[in-house]
Amino acid sequence: MSVLPTPKKNDLIQVHNHQKRHPLPIQRLQRDWMRAVALLPRPQVALPPQIEFHLVTTKAIQRIHLDFLQEETPTDVITFPYGEIFICPAVAETQRKEYQRKLYEEVLLYGIHALVHLKGYEDHTPREFKQMQKIQEKILDQILNRL
Repeated sequence: MSVLPTPKKNDLIQVHNHQKRHPLPIQRLQRDWMRAVALLPRPQVALPPQIEFHLVTTKAIQRIHLDFLQEETPTDVITFPYGEIFICPAVAETQRKEYQRKLYEEVLLYGIHALVHLKGYEDHTPREFKQMQKIQEKILDQILNRL
């Protein structure tokens, strides 16, 4: 069993819940995303000085997806390079069933995915996708004590 780093009390990670349909433990998410930061690969690029996670409705994520990526559909997570991350728990609720995860785990994974993007990793090619998937799944397993 590995020992996870204890997150430091600071303002690096902020979590804002803008939806009510899918209750999630916000403080636990904040703590676990702080742990994920400590587990991110190095060196790559430096993280922004503050990272803000927003848990939003399907309607909100669809609007952001359209406004910034010209896609009309809702999506699971959108990451902006300056450290703003939007996650849709309603999409996570649908997708978690396919991967046999709990809602919390799926949302946590989306945040880890976003953090890996902030470290400079991309997933445009099959090779990049596989590399990112390996990194984020390892971090998720460490946080959930599955390694």
